[in-house]
Amino acid sequence: MSNEADFLVESWKVLQEYIPEKDRLKAGEQWVKILQDLGAGEEVFDALSEADDILEDLCREATEEEPFYEDDDEEDDELNEYYD
Repeated sequence: MSNEADFLVESWKVLQEYIPEKDRLKAGEQWVKILQDLGAGEEVFDALSEADDILEDLCREATEEEPFYEDDDEEDDELNEYYD
């Protein structure tokens, strides 16, 4: 595991001690979203999912690829041609 992943795992473990149990899922969602926005890699999400039950599903969802819809690009091109 990289130093970055180690640091984030340890940070989450410390932080969650100060979060009421009823709020940990919501906090975990925000934690994962922030990491996604910052460009955290799959290694980080794998490490977090292995280290904590709360983050397990959240991290798995974060590393799943979003489907690519080629049709959206074609529709945009058609609209641009129409308005040009």
